[in-house]
Amino acid sequence: MLKKLTFLLVWVALTVAILYFFYLSGSQGLTRIFLPLSFVAIVVSLIQGPVASVLVVLLGVIASFFATGLPSAQFMIPAVVESTVSGLSATFFYRKTNSLYLAILLAFLASRVLLIVLVYLFRVDFEIAMDLLIGLVGLGLQLVFIPMVHKILVKSFSIQNQKGGI
Repeated sequence: MLKKLTFLLVWVALTVAILYFFYLSGSQGLTRIFLPLSFVAIVVSLIQGPVASVLVVLLGVIASFFATGLPSAQFMIPAVVESTVSGLSATFFYRKTNSLYLAILLAFLASRVLLIVLVYLFRVDFEIAMDLLIGLVGLGLQLVFIPMVHKILVKSFSIQNQKGGI
């Protein structure tokens, strides 16, 4: 349990550091292009399970908000929900298809469909079509780097057989 809690805290700290790096520009635009929160959510979900992924996303966004003031209040709920769905659906699709690439692609599509619904419900001001196109850069980076990171972490720490996360 201590090992899982340590990993959880490391993931939260890494999430805050990554978000801080992207928010240094003062714009949330870079996060919409590179999707760093979804990246972390998917990796944590595949490595430590969906519960850990949800906790990392939630705690990471809250800590980032208090540390940097970003994401802004109107983007917090959509960011948390979108990234949580990315992590949860990646785990679900990976277990069903056993293909990491297909799981990442389907998780991206699921999170974008949910984002469209959230934008409509919360009346967040940004253009859906542009956000979908810009997010393709993040998807491409995820398809390249998540399998590499997953393979390195699984081999380095022998953590693939941890079922259920925290």
